[in-house]
Amino acid sequence: MEYALVDAAKLVKVNRSTLFRAIKAGRLSARRDDDGTYRVDASELARAYDLQHVSHKPDGALHSAAQGADAPATSTQGQGASAELALFRVQMLEEQLTREREERERERSRWDQERDTILERERDTVADLRKRLDRAEERVLALSAPPSQPPVPATAVVEPVAPAPLVPPKPPAGFLARLFGRA
Repeated sequence: MEYALVDAAKLVKVNRSTLFRAIKAGRLSARRDDDGTYRVDASELARAYDLQHVSHKPDGALHSAAQGADAPATSTQGQGASAELALFRVQMLEEQLTREREERERERSRWDQERDTILERERDTVADLRKRLDRAEERVLALSAPPSQPPVPATAVVEPVAPAPLVPPKPPAGFLARLFGRA
């Protein structure tokens, strides 16, 4: 159960500005609504202000029982108060459990979305790499294929080309011939 800042201040019998300063200092946790108002959880009030029990009176007014604030109760009243306290704690724990389950579901949903996004990116990357590999293989095959000669028309007459005569190479001139210019 959450209370507006004004109601929480009435409940713990302090000024609203005192609660506001406690929130700003970090001594009290509160949730801020879209309209800028603060909402304080009952369990947080009980923690910060040592309250045993926080509830609504039958007439709708807020009621809090601070530790040691009331006169000593009779044994039956004490048992009723401890039963009420136990019920209050059970209610607070159930609310906390519900909030944690909702948070876990939100986290699971976010993780599923992130996983799907990552898988889609990986699929796109694999497809791109396959295309690049196919193009590279085509280039390698094109470069390693024997060069093809241009086709010879069937009507053209091919004349044999006479081989060039072989001229034996001249032996290199010796050192002295080169020195005296006889080469």
